[in-house]
Amino acid sequence: MSHSELELAKKVFLSGLGIATLAKEKVECVVNELVQRGDVTKKDADGIVEALVKKGQEAENDIQKIIRQEIIKMMDEMGIATKKDIQAIEEKISQITR
Repeated sequence: MSHSELELAKKVFLSGLGIATLAKEKVECVVNELVQRGDVTKKDADGIVEALVKKGQEAENDIQKIIRQEIIKMMDEMGIATKKDIQAIEEKISQITR
């Protein structure tokens, strides 16, 4: 995985966090409109917002998990060493040079 691909993956990941914040604000806005129209009570609105935000967070977590898995898969296919791989090599070298 090239540096630019890693940067792109990082940007996608971070933008997902920003989208979650925007999504909560949008949900609150829509639910507040429903309250103003009388379609939903204020008491119910809080529960609706919480439930929708929770679902959104769960979906975000699922997406992040998929992105991580794909990045790991790409790194493996390209033969890029992970931090764990490098630490294992360093430990072996350390044992040999003692």
